[in-house]
Amino acid sequence: MVLNDDHTGQSNLYNLILRAYYLNNQFANMNDFVSKTDYALGSTENTAKYNFYLGVCSCISQSYSQANSYFLNSLSKTSAKNVGYRVLNLKWKLLTELLLGIIPEKKTFHE
Repeated sequence: MVLNDDHTGQSNLYNLILRAYYLNNQFANMNDFVSKTDYALGSTENTAKYNFYLGVCSCISQSYSQANSYFLNSLSKTSAKNVGYRVLNLKWKLLTELLLGIIPEKKTFHE
């Protein structure tokens, strides 16, 4: 199977690889993969997931402000139907805000 012009397939494959690294706590490999590959723009949902994984990479490598922007971007592109993914993304976003010294607003915990 050739993925040269299949941008949706490429973005799905990237997200699956990043998800495998994330679930196995292989953050160094995840960071290497992101730095050595070019992401092919896919659907909005795939781009949101890719931004989430970029945020995780940035957070692990202590680039908290960059990670926070990735999480915000990912949250804005995620559909409201995908509740579990939004909660996971929000947890990481709150973590990076706390690491940046930003105290989240109370309404954030009720989203």
